[in-house]
Amino acid sequence: MDAVKFLEERGRMCKSIRAISDRCKSCPMHPNDEDFYCGHFLSSKCKEAVAIVEKWSAEHPAKSYLDVYKEAMKEKFGSEIKNDGSIIRNICRDRAIYGCFCRHEQPVSQVECVACWLSECKLPRKGE
Repeated sequence: MDAVKFLEERGRMCKSIRAISDRCKSCPMHPNDEDFYCGHFLSSKCKEAVAIVEKWSAEHPAKSYLDVYKEAMKEKFGSEIKNDGSIIRNICRDRAIYGCFCRHEQPVSQVECVACWLSECKLPRKGE
């Protein structure tokens, strides 16, 4: 894992852990010592920190907005969405998820809609 990917995944890990738990105490880089925080861990145990982030990243792959939307629809309605590609070409992601219209008044092309649906979801997810 290169340095940029490490920092991105560490940020994703931290955000995910803070979204579901009591701050950082459940983080694998946070020992029981109250005065010790991940900055100390990163500077004193670099190789372990990289291994922890790599393991977490492999266990929690990033999901696209389409993945999250399909999971929510399955949870709500009990069946999977059959995706023939029309959902991401014909439905505005922001409209489907947030109930508002897309930031583009008129998308220049369907390519923009596909790119929005397939981008990494930044919404907090249950259980992560």
